[in-house]
Amino acid sequence: MRRTVASIWYRWLPACCLVIVTVSVAVAGGEQRIVTLGNGADIPVWRFPAQGRAALLWLPSEYGTRANQEITAAGLSARGYDVWVADLHAAYFVAPGRDRIQQFPVADVVGVAEKILTTGKEQLFLMSAGKGAGLALRVGRALQRSDTARRSARGFLLFNPYLSQGR
Repeated sequence: MRRTVASIWYRWLPACCLVIVTVSVAVAGGEQRIVTLGNGADIPVWRFPAQGRAALLWLPSEYGTRANQEITAAGLSARGYDVWVADLHAAYFVAPGRDRIQQFPVADVVGVAEKILTTGKEQLFLMSAGKGAGLALRVGRALQRSDTARRSARGFLLFNPYLSQGR
């Protein structure tokens, strides 16, 4: 029995290593940055650059950022979208949780969006999931009121949005 398990292990080991290397290369397309805002706030983001005209600002859900987001962001970047994944939980030292998403200042997220637009992108989409959709909608409304970002804000990509408050 041990010999059979060992022979199977040695047979599958190269394939497993190839999968790990492939996923690492996809995630390696991103670069970590710190976006410093005018009020002194530092927001860590993962940027997956692309040559297209559109940028996506991916806001976290109530659970924070996830590992599979990097793979999706790398795929979107390969299709021409400049993807910025904001880690707001780390920026404000807030643990992921049900109602913690309300603690993030909308003005700071608008500041990150305006920094993205200074890189030359013409279109900006806000992206989030779960309770982060409410934050994305509040940021979108603030962008509509902003003189610099009004024409560039294009829309939302919301995955299973949770837009209810309380029970």
